[in-house]
Amino acid sequence: MLILLMIAWVLGAGLALLLTVLGLECFLALLPQRAVVANAHASAAVLIPAHNEAAGIQRTLLNVQSQLALGDRIVVVADNCNDATANVAREAGVEVVERFDTELRGKGFALETGVRYLEQNPPDVVIILDADCEFDPGSVASLVSTVRSTSRPCQARNLVRLPPNPSPEASVSTFAFLVKNWVRPRALRLLKLPVPLNGTGMAIPWTLIREAPLGSNEIVEDLALGLRFAGLGYGPIFCEDAHVWSDQPNDPEVAVQQRTRWEHGYLGSILRDVPGLLVDGLRTGRPALFLVVLDLMVPPLALLAIVSVFVLASLFLIALLTQHWGPFFVLLAAGLFAGLGVAIAWYRFARDLIPGAVLFSIPGYVMGKLNIYKRFVTNRQKEWVRTKRD
Repeated sequence: MLILLMIAWVLGAGLALLLTVLGLECFLALLPQRAVVANAHASAAVLIPAHNEAAGIQRTLLNVQSQLALGDRIVVVADNCNDATANVAREAGVEVVERFDTELRGKGFALETGVRYLEQNPPDVVIILDADCEFDPGSVASLVSTVRSTSRPCQARNLVRLPPNPSPEASVSTFAFLVKNWVRPRALRLLKLPVPLNGTGMAIPWTLIREAPLGSNEIVEDLALGLRFAGLGYGPIFCEDAHVWSDQPNDPEVAVQQRTRWEHGYLGSILRDVPGLLVDGLRTGRPALFLVVLDLMVPPLALLAIVSVFVLASLFLIALLTQHWGPFFVLLAAGLFAGLGVAIAWYRFARDLIPGAVLFSIPGYVMGKLNIYKRFVTNRQKEWVRTKRD
């Protein structure tokens, strides 16, 4: 009975800690932020890795070109393309590097090629943008100014647009994306803690990116890169004034493929990187690394909800057997706190984008992702796969 009670406390307290972190981040995001003081302009290169993006890359290039300052550049890495991506980019008047290697595939290798090309005439700042994304006006200048002022990598506010007539599942997914990429980074910036890199809309000083190990088939190369910078003492910061958009896929199967890649990569990174960060925190005596680990350990919202419900039900049964209700009520209180934080985050940040009625679809969305998490155990996605475009 004592062993059962110890297990209950470990499960209840551990999960309650993660729920509390999520709730605190949602509440801290409501507080006003101090703006980064603008600094003199630095030279910038926008690096765009592209694999068979001929149909849509012109829109992205026109969007970026409208924001460049004198001397700024755009470099497109046409990676293993068998369409007209390179020609479309050249016709738009940007620099193009073509790469062909059917064995070393993935965004990381394309970025490595682009950085090596930039060594011929290095900029002060490299901005990485996916080929299907667009910036809001002024975003490039905000990213460059923030990097110039802080000498650290920075991440733009990275959100997705809903497709026409979105399903409830698509709306909930968009809201979860918003919590991950806007609400929680906003809180981390307030605490002066590093934020994760999202792979697009991220700006990095040349002095850092030229030494970064980019060439890999890591499916969440952005997260690995941000953790590396944090470990070196150059944790990325959140640049809320810069805003990058991508489109939520219309095709449900494509959306599932995209979410599978993101979430399998994220969970794999937690299992791989958390122990090392904890060791580094102990070795170097840097409390900030422990806080970074806590944030990193908060899983995707759907998985957190699934695990919380399952553990709460288990703790209820254990409490009936042992008559010790402490673990159950600790987890219940943390769950209610996190739920309230997420609801307030929707009201503050998402009510103009996502109708309130969509929140009632969250249970169905959560249950629909069970198969993604099952496949993480039985058939984890480990290689980069390009998301199909609409």
